[in-house]
Amino acid sequence: MDELIKIELFGSAYSFAFRARGKIDRAQAAATYVVEQVERIGKLSKGRGHLDTMILVALNIADDYLTIKDKYERLINEVENRSNVLIQEIQSRKV
Repeated sequence: MDELIKIELFGSAYSFAFRARGKIDRAQAAATYVVEQVERIGKLSKGRGHLDTMILVALNIADDYLTIKDKYERLINEVENRSNVLIQEIQSRKV
């Protein structure tokens, strides 16, 4: 059964059918995040059209994603490096 996600942007209401079971909360959180970003950027970019605002929002969300992705990759590398050091330490004590 489809779930509906409803948001309002620029005074217009939008509804989206969502089919993935058990992930409606995540989808609603994503929709809320987009609305918050639109409101924030809209206040900062008064006088710009809706398309310009949405492009700025998309760029900001992409930047957020890439920042988090970079931090995640650095964290994974750090965990791998530390794990390798620990493995070497354990193996050297066995001898």
